[in-house]
Amino acid sequence: MTVSVSGDAPAVGTTSRFSASASLSNGTSQSVTTQASWQSSDTAVASVSAAGEVTGVNGGNVEIRATYQSVTGALRVTVSSAPHPPRAFHVSGFLHEPSPTEDIVVPAARIEVVGGTLADQVFTSDDRGRFVLSPVTTGDFYLYFKKPGYEDSRFWVKELPRDEAIEVELVPERPITRRWSGTLESSNSGGTITNQIIGWPGDFLFETRRTASVSLTFEVGCIGAAGTYTDFGAVIRTQQTGVEVLDVWTGGYGPPFRTASSRVLPAGRYRLSMMSNGFLGHGCPWTLVLSRPY
Repeated sequence: MTVSVSGDAPAVGTTSRFSASASLSNGTSQSVTTQASWQSSDTAVASVSAAGEVTGVNGGNVEIRATYQSVTGALRVTVSSAPHPPRAFHVSGFLHEPSPTEDIVVPAARIEVVGGTLADQVFTSDDRGRFVLSPVTTGDFYLYFKKPGYEDSRFWVKELPRDEAIEVELVPERPITRRWSGTLESSNSGGTITNQIIGWPGDFLFETRRTASVSLTFEVGCIGAAGTYTDFGAVIRTQQTGVEVLDVWTGGYGPPFRTASSRVLPAGRYRLSMMSNGFLGHGCPWTLVLSRPY
């Protein structure tokens, strides 16, 4: 008669059920798992119960023995060390525009995770342009950043840990440019000067969806007749309160003149107006260009 032992080696901290069978002289075999006595060659590596349940204690090699009717069978196995649970890391960063407006942060941007353990999850940047993802244990995934008015961007988190915050630049889409042109006409009736801005359709209303630079460029082909004075320009005000936020003006005497002005304005609704007074002349050409974000 011979006794054989079978079973899968447990890892540290886990249990595996072993079995024993006896091969008899008549060519038959039978299970003797519950009748056999069990023993471990090294209880510091693995222990075994009376029912043949083997528990890993420490990594290493061990022999598990089963004895039936004074006949012993054995199986040598390797207990694997318990893997350390992977350390989780927070991936964080902040979004801002590139130079020269790198001080402008990008809030409420959509952040999509592609690949990795957080695949298909979506986050957003806070009002300071910062974001923090849920804890992750492995790298090799992409972050896609999207917001209306900006070009899409992506960042590859190649590996962990990341000791520094991810700094991502979102490039604004090309600004919207609007151009008007015409002439400035005036008349003097009894000392009262009346100006008419030919080519200007009236106040222009617009809305910006993000904090960004807005600029006005004003070109005038003449500035008054000799001995006269003119104020001719354009003003941007908020629609809600009428507060002036940006203007361009020409004034005094001189040859054709070009002036420009810009300012970083918050997202909002605005009104662009043109106005003039004091001009005495005819057919003075002008061009106004508004450049604003999406």
